Amino acid sequence: MRPSNACSTDVERPVSPTDLAALWPTGPAIDGRAGTYIRHSPVRTVKAWPCGLLAENGFRQFGRGRPQLVDYLLVTVQLIPGASRDDALARLTNVGNELTRVGTGTDDVAFQDYCLWVANSVRMLSSCLPAHVIEPLILTRRYWALQDIGASTLGRTQTPHLRLLLNTEIAERSQAIHSAVQELANELRSWDDIGRLVMADTNLFLQHRQKFDEIPWIDVIGARIMDNVTLVIPMAVIRELDGKKKQQGTIRFRAAYSLSRIERLFGDVPAAGNIVPLVPTDSSTPATVNGLTRGQLGLRVTVDEIGHSRYPNADDEIITQALTVQALAGRPVTLVSFDTNMAFQARQAGLPVVRPGNDDLADEFQPKTPKAEQKV
Repeated sequence: MRPSNACSTDVERPVSPTDLAALWPTGPAIDGRAGTYIRHSPVRTVKAWPCGLLAENGFRQFGRGRPQLVDYLLVTVQLIPGASRDDALARLTNVGNELTRVGTGTDDVAFQDYCLWVANSVRMLSSCLPAHVIEPLILTRRYWALQDIGASTLGRTQTPHLRLLLNTEIAERSQAIHSAVQELANELRSWDDIGRLVMADTNLFLQHRQKFDEIPWIDVIGARIMDNVTLVIPMAVIRELDGKKKQQGTIRFRAAYSLSRIERLFGDVPAAGNIVPLVPTDSSTPATVNGLTRGQLGLRVTVDEIGHSRYPNADDEIITQALTVQALAGRPVTLVSFDTNMAFQARQAGLPVVRPGNDDLADEFQPKTPKAEQKV
């Protein structure tokens, strides 16, 4: 659906050179004292748009007055859960290659070729990329402006304003798609050769008999002794742990310990895209079992993109993150949780699930025996 424009200055009328200049300003700042519009785009781009073509979808305003130019913020290209990662990369690459054939010929031919490219690109990418990735990558503000200009210039032999805007859009789409291809390729490579993947619910950090860095994750998910395993912690778990620090007793201690331990493990290394070795603090886990060298255990934190919209329910957020990682990694992500409801939902979503028994709960979280059974 076409987004609505945010400013009353954007009206249906022939576009003048002044209007065109407003579509791609090149100066440093329109008004340094003014508010700022930041677009949270899933690809690397150059600058934000001024008021004339801004809308509420994808933009946020800070302060008042006319906007100023700001750099786009880089976030991760995501895949639809269940999509083939190799197919997604191939489709995105093909979309970029097809764009190199657009923009030649007369003004009307070039415009028609561009519109056809947009339609085909959306069709090709919609099976593997979510809408919030496709929209700023293909269906940009300038695309909608081109539709208005194209409609207002039908039948004209020369349309210099249309061609100028079209050439600018093609050049920037080419750059954006190239960056998106590189970004996705790098993201996919970062999930290679890191062994089995496991994601734990927040209750594992708070209620397990052992601290999270002492849990034998290789044994928990039934991996082979020599298999490498990576524990993936989504930001939803980090946020829940941070909220639990306000409680009392074991919950508060475990939450604070887990966050502190994660922070120390990463140190000055950025969390996004990096894996650090997770070595048990008690060093009680044997390095070899029956002559076999135990696999390495790693830790990775998945960082949310800028402007990420959270699910109201933390369980849904964690399951979604697990599905996202599963698509990017191209192999199963095992979810571990004490929560029966979450385990059921995760299985329905297509995730392998491990639900530890009550023996793995810390003493104070053990289910209480009903008094009737105690008397018997």
